Amino acid sequence: MAEKPRADDTQDLNYIIETGKDGELEKNSPRAHVVGVFERAVQSGKPIVLHLHGGLVSQKSAYAMVNHLQPRYLSAGYFPIFIVWHTGLFDAIKNARELVNRPLFQRLLVRLLKYFVSRYGGPTGKALGPGEEPDDAEVEEELAKRQVGKVPYKDVVPRPEQEEMSAAERADLVQSVSGDNELRQEWEQEVEAPETAPGGKGLQMDEDVREEALREFGKPEGKAIVSGALLARHSVVIALRVTRRFFKHRDHGLHTTIVEEILRELYVDQIGTEVWQFMKQDSADTFEHEGQVPERGGWLLMQLLGDVVKQRHAANQPQPIVSIVGHSAGSIYAANLLSYLHHTRLIPASPWHGIPFQIDKLVFLAPAATCKVLATLLEKHDAAPLFRAFRMYSLADTDEQGYYEVPVLYPGSLLYIISGLLESEDDESSGDMPVTGMQRYARTTHPFAEPEVVKVWQFLKSKPDHLVWSGDKRGPGLNCDSKKHGDFDNTPETVASFLHFLK
Repeated sequence: MAEKPRADDTQDLNYIIETGKDGELEKNSPRAHVVGVFERAVQSGKPIVLHLHGGLVSQKSAYAMVNHLQPRYLSAGYFPIFIVWHTGLFDAIKNARELVNRPLFQRLLVRLLKYFVSRYGGPTGKALGPGEEPDDAEVEEELAKRQVGKVPYKDVVPRPEQEEMSAAERADLVQSVSGDNELRQEWEQEVEAPETAPGGKGLQMDEDVREEALREFGKPEGKAIVSGALLARHSVVIALRVTRRFFKHRDHGLHTTIVEEILRELYVDQIGTEVWQFMKQDSADTFEHEGQVPERGGWLLMQLLGDVVKQRHAANQPQPIVSIVGHSAGSIYAANLLSYLHHTRLIPASPWHGIPFQIDKLVFLAPAATCKVLATLLEKHDAAPLFRAFRMYSLADTDEQGYYEVPVLYPGSLLYIISGLLESEDDESSGDMPVTGMQRYARTTHPFAEPEVVKVWQFLKSKPDHLVWSGDKRGPGLNCDSKKHGDFDNTPETVASFLHFLK
């Protein structure tokens, strides 16, 4: 069971470096503060751990996490430095739940579920056939399962015979959508609604989609005709993507895949995609613009460490022991830090030049870094080792799909949201971006053959203790009692395990 982090304690900033937009130092973490934190860490003589939190973390919850973990690190003999960086994803994901209240979203979800269930089967497993859709009551009964944390139509697994929908299938869907007057009316109302749509809290339809629809509404053919045709076009795009993903075995289940594709087509900018991209960019920018004002926290920390490493190397003294623990999006920050180390080793004027310093232990907790990111890092590691030992603690796929990260709206963890939505613009053909921390990308049935996925999983499986999944109880350092994405820094056995591994 997760321990509740203490959020009401006086905040001890002596172990915190805080950065904001573009990775710049915050006012409560000026250069002098960062230097002080780092010097105390080195002078303590203890192994240093850089702890990098994840994306679903507000400043308040980041401080609570520090208050929870700081005494555990200290009692275990480490000097922790917590990098508190402003991720901002928490509010975007939290607000996304409001989409469930949108009549358009709900009605379109019902319409598409009817369409796919009629072709691939219902709770009895028998396909109903075109024109034999389940009625509203049957679909609503399935959707009611969301209220108790279950997944609607979990037993329906479409297996299309071809990647593209046939002309007849498209025509059936167009007819189905065009004949749904209630759906068309909800579409028109949301397009024409003021900035805040009914049931929403500032979440708007994608601006490009809305502007195109408003232009179409003004055509002489009449609003009802062009409105229905445009809605049908968007619906076909969604259905095409769902069909392709099931054909390629890149789906996340029927209900979840339809939800993802509705969001990608009509609302994707409103559920955190932009925030996610800015957040990733901040974790890279913090290592840029060396020596310039305003100073970047990541670069300054690495400069301070590099100066100590250079001095000790010249004096033939033992180097400081530094490890990294990256939770969720913290793994992306860690990858950028290690990439910076790789790059700066090659620069003659750098304090790192010619010194084979390595991070001692690299720990990923439910990492949100894509396989592309980790594969690129591993290529650099192969060329000149960046860390001595690695371990990943993450959710088994049954747990990854076992709860709603966004209640009622989205069944699946944050990593599923990242894979299916936030990263999908990099891989439009699949909507299923391989993420390092997800067990599904190691499957042997319909395996993922992308070179970066193969490389990552060859590395992860190269040693038996590289991987610890939720539910594992294999002894000290190899236990994991986390059951949700946000649990990894506050469930007792998981915390005890990565602290043991860091020794």
